[in-house]
Amino acid sequence: MPQQEPALESHHDKAIEMAISKLKALLRARADRSVRAAQLDRQLVAMARQSDACQVLTSIPGVGAVTSASFVAAIEDPKNFQARFAGRRKLPLTLRI
Repeated sequence: MPQQEPALESHHDKAIEMAISKLKALLRARADRSVRAAQLDRQLVAMARQSDACQVLTSIPGVGAVTSASFVAAIEDPKNFQARFAGRRKLPLTLRI
């Protein structure tokens, strides 16, 4: 195996150290993002538990805190809708094929 020149070897070592440093920074950022996402999720679940409308919606199988909170936030006040099914125009809840 041929030996590399010291300058080239030093350059490779620096590149490897820099790559390791960047990867560590990315892993820290990912961990921070995961922690923040978990905090926001807990806050959303707590808010959904306090809302009567969200509690009614989460009683439907498959509907969780995110879906119920999104629906309640989009509808705001059901009295704003004149027709029985006018809410469909705001949130497409059915698949269109």
